[in-house]
Amino acid sequence: FRATLNYRNQWVSIPTVGSSSPYTTYSGSFDARILPDRIGNDKFGVGVTFFSDRAGDGALKTNSAMFSIAYHKATDRYGRNHLTLGLQAGVVNKQIDITRLLFEEQLVDFGFDPNAFNGEVNFGGGSFTYADVNIGALWQSAASETFKYYIGFSLHHVATPG
Repeated sequence: FRATLNYRNQWVSIPTVGSSSPYTTYSGSFDARILPDRIGNDKFGVGVTFFSDRAGDGALKTNSAMFSIAYHKATDRYGRNHLTLGLQAGVVNKQIDITRLLFEEQLVDFGFDPNAFNGEVNFGGGSFTYADVNIGALWQSAASETFKYYIGFSLHHVATPG
């Protein structure tokens, strides 16, 4: 199995309205091979990942939880060549608080007036949640002990957000 935890605190020196760090990200993931003795040279894996990001003084927040499955099909009897198909699906939540943003219309003589009208009449901010799906395929080959190659592709956000 494999587990990861990540923390990123970026651009701390940028001045902000209400916080000391305008860009902060937390993420974690876990994946594992399952059924290792039942499918020969093939491999089957599952995983989960969580992501939380706060960008721009906390005005835009993104949280997601995704679940993954992948099947690695051996294409020769020695297990040196594999075709892998993967699927990742989950849910994403985005939130925006426009009261924490400054707009050009709020520019006054010597700075910004956050209480002035921002000019955004049709956008009230808020929160929305949607399903997200990613798919991918990979060909991997061990041509020799010292030479391996990988060819793959992926499509992200296959499901259209509601």
